[in-house]
Amino acid sequence: MSVSIIEEIRDEIRSVLVEPKGRDLTILALVFLILPGLYGSYQLFWKGSSTGYIWIGVGVALAVSRLIPPLFRQIYKVWIAFSVILGYFVSRILLTLIFFLVVTPVGLVMRLTGRDPMDRKWDPAAPTYWKAKEQEQDPTVERYERQF
Repeated sequence: MSVSIIEEIRDEIRSVLVEPKGRDLTILALVFLILPGLYGSYQLFWKGSSTGYIWIGVGVALAVSRLIPPLFRQIYKVWIAFSVILGYFVSRILLTLIFFLVVTPVGLVMRLTGRDPMDRKWDPAAPTYWKAKEQEQDPTVERYERQF
């Protein structure tokens, strides 16, 4: 199973990795400058921690690496691969949590109360399960253009 996960992630990375445009690289350089800079400033000025200098230095170094295109393209590829891997696992974790914390309790409550919104009861004597729809009151073209 782990091999299929790795292959799936590799395929996803390959599909996402395209040759970046200069504008994309510049935006990423700005993100690399701003985010560590803000966190470093927070650490330095509000928390009083000297690790803020490290964060600011990392941000400046990553932003300045934009001036060396081959190096920054490699940083871009690593960044995209990291984001794909992170997204792969976070999406599955979130979907699992939503299923077990929202869908499962709703299903259990509906089952305990006997509610069946799809009306799936089996009736062997019924000739059909088709339900006739009421005739539309306003069958004009304007009504069909106003769907909601």
